[in-house]
Amino acid sequence: MDAVDLAVETTKQLITLSSAILALAFAFLKDHTPDTLAKRRALNSAVAAHFLAIVAGIWTLMSVTGSAATATVAQPIDIFKLAVTLPSTLQILLFVIGMMMMLVAFMMQNATAPKD
Repeated sequence: MDAVDLAVETTKQLITLSSAILALAFAFLKDHTPDTLAKRRALNSAVAAHFLAIVAGIWTLMSVTGSAATATVAQPIDIFKLAVTLPSTLQILLFVIGMMMMLVAFMMQNATAPKD
């Protein structure tokens, strides 16, 4: 496998993981609606970050496709161009932010008040 194949596979995996996390969040949301504004904001931030990670992943795949379309034997595909690295970096950062916000939302939902 070359670097292009690895980059495309990583992008696809992050799109799949973000999609699955969104599906699970929406499936459990109907049974466990957050009861405070802070909990709703944490969950909404996680959902938004994962959605944007999917969008950035699609942008990455389109950029790799565009780079492949213009590649020649003398000028092979360069996945280190800004047109490819920018959306890829955004996807990874948004995925990590989404996971952190999902963890915060989960911890807030399961936190209990101290008993006297």
